[in-house]
Amino acid sequence: MRARQDTCVCIIGARAGSKRVPGKNRLLVGGVPLYRNAVEAALGSGVCTPTILTTDDVLIQQDLAGHGELLVDERPSHLAGSSPSMWDVVEDMMRRRPKLFEQGGAIMLLTPCHPFRTAYHVRMAFEQFRASGADALVSVTAYPFPPELRLSVNNNRVTRDWDGLVRAGDHLVSYYPNGAVTILTQEAFMTHRSPYTGNTTAFEISWPECLDIDEPGDLELARRLIDSGVV
Repeated sequence: MRARQDTCVCIIGARAGSKRVPGKNRLLVGGVPLYRNAVEAALGSGVCTPTILTTDDVLIQQDLAGHGELLVDERPSHLAGSSPSMWDVVEDMMRRRPKLFEQGGAIMLLTPCHPFRTAYHVRMAFEQFRASGADALVSVTAYPFPPELRLSVNNNRVTRDWDGLVRAGDHLVSYYPNGAVTILTQEAFMTHRSPYTGNTTAFEISWPECLDIDEPGDLELARRLIDSGVV
């Protein structure tokens, strides 16, 4: 039986480098740096004890120094590049700072690159996780159209793998992981190093709240959505 998960260690990863969007985690959306948006969502949710931001970015460390509600962890240099995963970062932190995890609570991972994920999303995700009896939770978003209707384009020529008319109900709704919130028990982390344990619950976040700043165009879109009052 899964241990009770009444507490949640929240870890926000904000490394300095980004190949596609340089300095991404410090960029402003709605006048707020992306990393601070993630911190506010975690602290505002009321479910994270403690909240940890792990970073190799000196400017982020300086900005958050002395923050009373946040623990800033200086990421070791061997985990500062793009090759190490967040699983590597969490595993290293569990070795270096075991007291943070000694209560046995769940581990929540938040990224800085979801500017429209809020404290409400974080709180509701954790409450669903606790009630579900699952080992893990991933936040998901429904595809706006059935992925079975994809087209292939090669040298500007279109091919398709389906025929005939498509009617409502012909395909089940499909979802993709949006990366906004990930939660798993410590046991699941140590066993799987993945939220896909065979006992994972899905927490749905709709568009555009799920927007992930992954390309320069995503940042531009986020700013336009704010300026137009959509979010």
